[in-house]
Amino acid sequence: MDGIKLMALLLLCGVLAFALGLGDMGYQRGDMPRVYLNVDKIHTDEEPASLTFMGNDTMRDVGALVRQRGNTNMTAEKMSFNIRFMRNARLFGMDANDRWILLGVPFDKSLIRTELSFGYARAIGLEGIPQTMFCDVYLKGDYHGLYILSEPVTARGLGLDLGAGDFLLERNMNRTAEGKTYLVTQEGLRFELTADASAQLCADVLNRAERAMVSGVMEEYEQYIDVDSFVNAYIAQEVVKNVDFSWFSDRYYVKDGKLFAGPLWDMDLSMGNASNLVENEVYDAYNNLRGAGDGSGDSARGLWAQRDWFAYLCADDAFMQRVSARWQEVYPITENLIRDNELGMNRIDELITRCRSSIDKNFARWDVSTRYSAWELRECFDTYDAAAEHLRSWLIRRIDWLSAAFAGYDREMEE
Repeated sequence: MDGIKLMALLLLCGVLAFALGLGDMGYQRGDMPRVYLNVDKIHTDEEPASLTFMGNDTMRDVGALVRQRGNTNMTAEKMSFNIRFMRNARLFGMDANDRWILLGVPFDKSLIRTELSFGYARAIGLEGIPQTMFCDVYLKGDYHGLYILSEPVTARGLGLDLGAGDFLLERNMNRTAEGKTYLVTQEGLRFELTADASAQLCADVLNRAERAMVSGVMEEYEQYIDVDSFVNAYIAQEVVKNVDFSWFSDRYYVKDGKLFAGPLWDMDLSMGNASNLVENEVYDAYNNLRGAGDGSGDSARGLWAQRDWFAYLCADDAFMQRVSARWQEVYPITENLIRDNELGMNRIDELITRCRSSIDKNFARWDVSTRYSAWELRECFDTYDAAAEHLRSWLIRRIDWLSAAFAGYDREMEE
């Protein structure tokens, strides 16, 4: 579709949205921001749509192109959506972007793993975490569920201020899409290049940084990587224990010639939400099953993120001592995920309290016991509160286990 036709379609959708938003559909405000999405059909190709965004004191009608998004998420009846505007749009006070995502997180029955992970990563200093907001979504006037409105992980957004010669990368083990550029480092790590940059330049920068990390000597690798970002990313990845870590969705970026770790993405299969029935080496290791890990069967145990580049870094005592010291600094933030402390109400209760009415509506629409993927946790929950309690219990065990594991490096520092 050429630019002129696209603009005409979007302008028409905007006119329709404005007309509909004035009352034809009976749009109403609620406790939660709302997105009204009107489109004839949703599939993997973009279709013109009209959208109305309603906050406490704002209403915005706009035309856009919308399509279904996701890989494994496409197996779920509760769809996720990609939204593309003709120009940057500022939604609900977040920074402007021309592309947005509505995440249905159907595999996460707690509905809060993504927001919990992103909020934690932001709080401990990991940069480039996408802007997000919970919202209720209505599809052609009917309630469709509680969603997360998020900007995508792109080089143009995220506040990373990437300039000429800078670029953003996504770890991508084997997926291939038309028009994308893929790089494989000397150590065999495969990345998708998500910015318009020279593939050869990117490969040169990555291989130089990689050789320094393989050396295991901080004086070598700190010349080529931002060590603080790798420390923060390592801690965040160990806390949330994303099953896809080092396979898909890990992001890195190069700025001013240095390699940075982050941001996080794709957190629905994290924090214990991984099937214990899928028999392969990744899921067995995640769940400590079938001879993998410590054999406990408890996925809250075990160091998970010491792989790929982090395997080389974590083999260096100097790096792990930095991790241990940083763990102590951010422990109040970490503890506040699960317990009230000097920072206030714990984040799990805060998110549930804020979203409670929408959570209840969501599970009146979507049964909490429905499983949409073989990869998600196979334990069935009769109620939302049971699903949320599973998340809380897992995080309590995880944080306590990591505290004990990192304490060993504290003793080495004292000696």
